[in-house]
Amino acid sequence: MRYGIDIGEDSVLVIKFTPKGIIVRTGSADISSIKELLPESSEYIRSLATAIKKAARSARVPRGFGMPCTVVTGGAHVIIRKFTWPDLPVEALNENVLTELTPYLPGDPESFVIGHEILLREKIEDINAFNLQVLAAAMPKNLSTAIIKAVRKAGFKPSHLDVRENARGKIVSNLCKIADGEAPKSYALLDLSQAQANMALYLNGVFYSNRYFSATDNEDSKYDADALASEIVSIIDYIQYRERGANISYVLLMGENNLPGIEASLGDNLDIPIYAANSWLKRAIAYKYGKKGVRVPLVNCYDAFGSAMPSFNPKVRLDLMPTAKKSQARRLLLPFAATFIIIAALLTVGILFPIIERNNLRSEIDRLDAELAQFIVTPARVAALNLDIAQMSGHINDLEAFFAYAPQAITVLPILFDSGLTVTSIHAAGTTITLVGSEVDFNRLADAAVILRENEFVESVVIHSARDESTIISGFNTAEFNIIIELRGMK
Repeated sequence: MRYGIDIGEDSVLVIKFTPKGIIVRTGSADISSIKELLPESSEYIRSLATAIKKAARSARVPRGFGMPCTVVTGGAHVIIRKFTWPDLPVEALNENVLTELTPYLPGDPESFVIGHEILLREKIEDINAFNLQVLAAAMPKNLSTAIIKAVRKAGFKPSHLDVRENARGKIVSNLCKIADGEAPKSYALLDLSQAQANMALYLNGVFYSNRYFSATDNEDSKYDADALASEIVSIIDYIQYRERGANISYVLLMGENNLPGIEASLGDNLDIPIYAANSWLKRAIAYKYGKKGVRVPLVNCYDAFGSAMPSFNPKVRLDLMPTAKKSQARRLLLPFAATFIIIAALLTVGILFPIIERNNLRSEIDRLDAELAQFIVTPARVAALNLDIAQMSGHINDLEAFFAYAPQAITVLPILFDSGLTVTSIHAAGTTITLVGSEVDFNRLADAAVILRENEFVESVVIHSARDESTIISGFNTAEFNIIIELRGMK
C-alpha cells in the first residue's frame, strides 16, 4: 500500500491506495483550531500529529511506525515561481534558483526551505541546445520542520514535501482526457477551498504562475460569482496578452463541494468551460484505470494522490523537507555511535566468551551421554524411530512443494497482514495457502480479496465464511472465515 497526506488550512487528509493507483480508503480530520498556534511550538506539532492519526484511522491505515508516505501542502506562505534558463549543471542550477527566488522571499533566505523541480527540458530550434523550465518553491523553515515532525510523530516516514500547485499539475496532465484523447495544452485550476481564492495557470501542460485574490461578499464572506468571474477574466486576459498564442481551454474548480451552485454561476459569466474537479478527475481516473480505479468518493484528494503516485513524478523532484540540520546531526553522531559500537563489542567478547565456552562443554558432555544410551537398542525403540522417520518424510515432502512457491508467498502474505484481518492460523502445502481467522467487517474481507486477485503471483482466491454476507455486515457477531489462496509459478 501507498499513502499520501495533504496538510490543508482547515483539515488534514490521508489517502490509501495500491501501487497501481487504485484508491481504497480516505480519511480526514479538522485542524482549524491550530491556526493561531506558532508552528515551532510543541502544542502545534502535537495537535497536528493527533489530527493525522485520526485521519489515518478513518482511512484504516495499520498502526505502526515508519510507514512511507509523501506530504503535500500549500497556501499563501508558500512562494512559487517558474523560471526558464539554458541547460545548466546541477550546482549552477541550485545557485540560480537561490539567486532568482531570494527577491520574492519576505525575510532572510536562511529561514526558508528552498526546492526546485525541472518541469520541462525543451530543445531550441535550429541549434544543438536546450532550455530548462524550472519550478522553484520556498516555505518557512519553521513550518516545514513542524509539519515533518508531526507526520513522523503520527507514525509515518515522509519521503517528500510537495506543494499543491505542483501536485495538481501532475495529476491533471497525466489523467485528464478530452474528446480526441489528449490533455488540453493550457488550463487553469481555481481553488475556492480557502479564505482566499487561488488561481494557478498551466501553459502547454506546465505550471506558469499562480495568484491569490479575494472575491467574497462582505456580508457573509461567501464567494461572489460576479467578482470571481471578473478576476478570472482579468488574469486570463493578462496571460494571453503576455504569452502570445496562449489559449486557456477550461477551468477546473477545486473545493466546490462547500459552494453549491458556484459552478453554474461561473459558467453563466464566462465563455470558458468550467468543470468540477471531483467529478472531472473521477472520470479521468476511471478512463485510465477502469471503474475499479475509484472505490471511494474522490472528494478533494487530488493533491495527495498527484504527489504520491510514483508514475506522476520525476526521479529528481521538488522537496521542501528540512535536511540541513538532519545531515549535520548525523555527522555529529557518527563518531559517538562508532565508538559506542566498538566498546560494546569488546565488552561483549570479554564477558560472554567464557560463558559460551562453559555451555559448549556442557552440551558436548550431554551429547556423548546420549550417544552412549543409543547403543542400548530395543524393539520398541526401533518402532518409534521408524514412525518418526515416516512422519518426517511427509513433512519434508510438504515443505519441498511449498518452498518451490516461497517467493510468491512472501509477496502475498504481507498484503493480508496490511489489510488488518485477524488471522489465527496459517497452513501451507504445495501451491495452496489456507488462512483461518475471524472478522466482523465483510468489506475488509472483500478488499483483501480484490487486492490479492490483482497480484501477479495469485492464481485464485476463495473465501469461506461461517455466516452469509448480510449477517457479517450487520456486525452482531464475529464471523469465522477461511481464505484459500492458490499460487501460480514465477514468470
